[in-house]
Amino acid sequence: MTLKRELTILKFKRIGKLKIQIKTNEILFKKEAKNIKVESGNVYVFVTEKEKKACKIIYIGMTEKTILERLKEHVNGYKNTPRGIPVGEILKKKIPKQYTIAVYCRKSDKETILDIKGISLCAVEEKALIKRFKENHCLINGRKLNNYSYTSI
Repeated sequence: MTLKRELTILKFKRIGKLKIQIKTNEILFKKEAKNIKVESGNVYVFVTEKEKKACKIIYIGMTEKTILERLKEHVNGYKNTPRGIPVGEILKKKIPKQYTIAVYCRKSDKETILDIKGISLCAVEEKALIKRFKENHCLINGRKLNNYSYTSI
């Protein structure tokens, strides 16, 4: 099964891509989906694509905020934080080549826990995605995984 098909089965939707602003050399998020729901509690993945074919997951994340708020934090972090700047530099090297960094997102399920309704399961889903895709991605939350490093993106 292809990665793109698997993401579709898991109810992920492509919402946009990371791109480089030519004049400023900054990473930006370019929204492609018309109806991105402004809801909190999401899991998302960054996927390298070549000629519209999903190749490899390079990041798995979750957010209790809206996905657009979280992506704004990523973009700002790539230019302003000690942890984000090195990741941003690697993405800048990767994006201009033949790859696109697509962003896929899905709304996390909610459950009733301890008689409290509507608890988001995004943290649990993030852990499940890391286990499910452990052979297909190389970068998780800035940590090395499966002998990959930042330079293997």
